[in-house]
Amino acid sequence: MLAGAPAGEGLDAEALRVLDLLLAEAAHVPELRHRFLEALPYQLLGRATAILTAAADSGVIVLDH
Repeated sequence: MLAGAPAGEGLDAEALRVLDLLLAEAAHVPELRHRFLEALPYQLLGRATAILTAAADSGVIVLDH
């Protein structure tokens, strides 16, 4: 659940696709990474990192560090 979102609500499918695109591009474009980190609350980034780490640890996804 996102901070500020009512219980049981999160991002809809379209918002998740946009976030996925931004995260993917931010990894490759330093200017975008800086702007993305300024715009996105660090709490959300921390939660996304925790979710991705848990998914990688359980074998759901493979991270290419």
